[in-house]
Amino acid sequence: MKVEELRIGNWIFGDNDPYMQVEQLFKTGIIANFPEAESDGWEYDTERVSPIPLTPKILKASGFTKETDSEFHDVWWTKNRFGISYAKMGNEVTKKGSWYVGDYTEIPNLHWLQNYYFFTTGGKELEIAL
Repeated sequence: MKVEELRIGNWIFGDNDPYMQVEQLFKTGIIANFPEAESDGWEYDTERVSPIPLTPKILKASGFTKETDSEFHDVWWTKNRFGISYAKMGNEVTKKGSWYVGDYTEIPNLHWLQNYYFFTTGGKELEIAL
């Protein structure tokens, strides 16, 4: 994982730890912490952290609800009408088994979704209850 992909507040996996949230960024590493932890966080090299894959469970924790279920794709929306779709079948613009937003930008994991949401909603953070 590249530190350049991350922002403070992004959710990741650290080593074999459960969900952790990025608190500080450095050139070759980060400090991340568990939700509700009262410690100062733990330092990780970027080789020791990994992205959280997008799943229906993660989308629900992020405030999305499933509104469309067809043989071709599922579409999920947030309360403010930000949408993401899951391609059940591939075609010339989508790859089967991938998540897409907007103009078919592929979103491979949670921190990419957080960052895309932030930059396309004028700086609003995606609230996530993990």
